[in-house]
Amino acid sequence: MKINHLLSFKGILLFILLNNLYQGFAQQPEIPKLESKKIEIQNMINFLNDSIVKIDREIKKLEMSEFNKVVYDTTALKINITNGAKLREKPDAFSDLIIELNSDKTVYLYDFENDYYKVCADSFCG
Repeated sequence: MKINHLLSFKGILLFILLNNLYQGFAQQPEIPKLESKKIEIQNMINFLNDSIVKIDREIKKLEMSEFNKVVYDTTALKINITNGAKLREKPDAFSDLIIELNSDKTVYLYDFENDYYKVCADSFCG
């Protein structure tokens, strides 16, 4: 009786082992599908990143046209910076830095908001 019990235990182990091997081989066709899906998603990400770059370029062009408009506008005030300054995106001390201006730089002042001046310099406005 012990031998039959031992054989059935070995049979169960053998069945589990063979079943796991079969499932491992059955998943092999899934790998190429997943790899092609990965490539498709990477291509989509690259396309979207390229689109973002193009949009950023368009934004810069619009900012440049705004800069040119401000420079030629008679309401802008021409100022020479002597100690340097930091040009930020928004009128806030913790806003993202656009450019750090060196001393002896000419900027065009055109507005005042939240205790900060809006200026344009070197085709950057902030």
